[in-house]
Amino acid sequence: RPEDFLDALDACKREALKGFGDDTVLLERFVQRPRHVEFQIFGDHHGNAIHLAERDCSVQRRHQKVLEEAPAPGLPQDV
Repeated sequence: RPEDFLDALDACKREALKGFGDDTVLLERFVQRPRHVEFQIFGDHHGNAIHLAERDCSVQRRHQKVLEEAPAPGLPQDV
């Protein structure tokens, strides 16, 4: 809830200070529909590089990929 934010931020800063000696907290913008898209890129010492398409790895459980879909559906061509 938005009204709980300042209390939660204070608790976070206290925990950071206790654990790391620094209470700096970085806030990130909330993304409504995030996606985890990976690109596999190979390069050599001559400056040559290629990519082997992209894959969408958004379906995860406990930070482990459950499903990889290639090519990534709905990814704009200019990305």
